[in-house]
Amino acid sequence: RIETIVMAKRKADKTAEADTDQSKKKAPRLKVLSMPTLLRKQQQQIYESNATNSPLLKLPPEIRNRIWHLVLGGRTLHTYTHLRRGVRHVGHSICRVPDDDEAIAKRIVRHNELSGEAEGFQLYHQRHSTCLLSEHSTIRPAPLSLNILRSCRQVHEEGALLPFKLNEFVCVKLNDLAPFLQSIFQAQAHAIETITLACSCIYATVTLAKLLKTKLKGLRELKCFVQMRSWHADLPAFRSHWSATVSQFGGMATASAMVLPYNAEYHRTAPGRSCPREAMRAWAKEIEGDLVAAGR
Repeated sequence: RIETIVMAKRKADKTAEADTDQSKKKAPRLKVLSMPTLLRKQQQQIYESNATNSPLLKLPPEIRNRIWHLVLGGRTLHTYTHLRRGVRHVGHSICRVPDDDEAIAKRIVRHNELSGEAEGFQLYHQRHSTCLLSEHSTIRPAPLSLNILRSCRQVHEEGALLPFKLNEFVCVKLNDLAPFLQSIFQAQAHAIETITLACSCIYATVTLAKLLKTKLKGLRELKCFVQMRSWHADLPAFRSHWSATVSQFGGMATASAMVLPYNAEYHRTAPGRSCPREAMRAWAKEIEGDLVAAGR
């Protein structure tokens, strides 16, 4: 009897250890937001009741999708990091600038395609000074409201990924992009389709390159506002620096890419050292071609 009890105890200990080891294994984060294939009877009854009684959920799916787009999408979101009690936190804020970045991008393209006197453009962070946040900024963030996703399970399942799919994410400091991608689920990162970079200096990192290849698989549009400074007139050296960064975006399904170099008035301390439009236009086309070709 004693031997039987000891053997049973050892078997129970091994089972407990196996359960502990199995619980330590991390489940793929992609499945966190996925819909369960089988619903309990009570859940099915709630779904059927909402489909007939809820003023919102009884609407046709096409109309609900338009509502989700108006509530959760169609905005520009600035991503940033800030220190709080020694810990770096990731946040976002809705863009408050009435000017459309798309219109500014078209102006830069038209400007670089013409000849004549150079026209200065404001730096990106100057244009967005009312909505960009920093560690010492007094501006209060305006995050996107996601309260509607907390109303019920069905609404959450329909709209959980839409804030990432339907909005444009802007990164002024490239070193904030890696923490942002690390802070969201893989399914959320896969849903991101549009990213805008507005950096004057970009440095390639191994961590960012890995995150770009593993997480931004749904990226379709990339815009880069390149702030040309007086010492960037030596374009070949600056081009090689940016090429190292562009290679990090290789392999992603980028459908369109816009590289927008411009001479900013703030940095044009020496008029003779400003970058020629022809050189900027040719360089932008080359980088755009590399981006799109790498994503095919």
